[in-house]
Amino acid sequence: MRILAQARYFVGFLNLKGYSPCMRFGADIPIPAGQRRIWLWAGMGAGAFNLVEGIHDFMNKRPVFGAGDILCGVCLFSFALAPYLILRYVYSEMNPGGLRIRKFWKRTEIAWQNVRSVSRSGFPESLSVFFGHTMEDYGFVRVSPANQEQFLSTLRQYAPHAEIDL
Repeated sequence: MRILAQARYFVGFLNLKGYSPCMRFGADIPIPAGQRRIWLWAGMGAGAFNLVEGIHDFMNKRPVFGAGDILCGVCLFSFALAPYLILRYVYSEMNPGGLRIRKFWKRTEIAWQNVRSVSRSGFPESLSVFFGHTMEDYGFVRVSPANQEQFLSTLRQYAPHAEIDL
């Protein structure tokens, strides 16, 4: 069941509103998959140690050291969770209606007829998607799909008019 849920999440799923296939491309993060678990446990362990030590310092009337330890613990927790939050909340979806990009709380929807071009951006392994027809609605979004070849082939399928410059 877990494998089926992961496959549905990473490969694609059925959009229940319009019953159309929808491809989801997760973000590419610089930490190799085998090291993510080490990153998580090391950060969580160090964060928990610092939080416990900070609470202990506060209870023993040493608030200056306690505040620093608590802040350090919170930072270590957030750094440890960052790869998992990126995998969960940063993605792009393609369906017959258009391209949807989600980066945490910011969502962007681009209709296929508005996609003008795709090119490499200044960051490694990321692409810039330019959209708009008039000067007022020109814009671009930067995406970093884990599987760029599949992303580009799906983009060519839905937006054959878009200029792809790689």
